[in-house]
Amino acid sequence: MSVNIDKEKFDKFEAVRKSGKYNMYDKTARYETDLTEKEWLTIMKDYGKLKDAWSTNDNNNNGDK
Repeated sequence: MSVNIDKEKFDKFEAVRKSGKYNMYDKTARYETDLTEKEWLTIMKDYGKLKDAWSTNDNNNNGDK
């Protein structure tokens, strides 16, 4: 069964990642969102593809890679 990751879910993950508060493999990081464990693991596994799909040029990420 595949897990659907929409932009809203990806953005929740990105907010935690960009905060820099957590190692993203730490379960505590996921608790900062309402994402399920399966959703979190899917984003971790497919991060590059999802970032390409959901990132936009208008969100002022100058140099943030």
